Amino acid sequence: VRTAAVSGLGKFSKDLLVYAALVNTLHHDASYAAEAAAAGAIGRSGNAGSFDVLQAEAATKPEAHVMRATLGSLAATKDAKAAAILLAQARPGAPEQMRVSALSRLPALKDVIEHDHLQDLVEVVRAALHDPYLPVRETAWDLVGTFNLVQFQPEIQNEAQSAPMMHDRDAAKQVLQQLHH
Repeated sequence: VRTAAVSGLGKFSKDLLVYAALVNTLHHDASYAAEAAAAGAIGRSGNAGSFDVLQAEAATKPEAHVMRATLGSLAATKDAKAAAILLAQARPGAPEQMRVSALSRLPALKDVIEHDHLQDLVEVVRAALHDPYLPVRETAWDLVGTFNLVQFQPEIQNEAQSAPMMHDRDAAKQVLQQLHH
């Protein structure tokens, strides 16, 4: 019920009192689901202070659902500083589901990443392409196509030819098509 209420409040997040209630929910609610909903609403609010609130929340390393929502909301702010946070959470050593979440949010900041963080992106994608956790690898394949990272074409070509599952071979072939356009 609280999660639904927080989600409903998010529609009114331009109101400063509602925004303050969302921030309070993010930091103090007993329900992780309500905290995650608050993070989402804060990211979509357009409030000038949203990035700082979400950055502070990410720094506390909250519960996994809250952290994934926070990462998505950081990307939604479109703040250039969010790119460094997402890239840090996408590196090996972060929990696998967090890496997938961070990697999947990188396209939302494509221009900033291509301009200011391209080498970091290449390093993160290189590590992700060799990760044993399939969802991390699959997300990396998507990033190769989205960011036109042609330096990884031989690795994607290898997946397209020799991945054990047809689904993975097909996904790799789609990435190769993106690279050729």
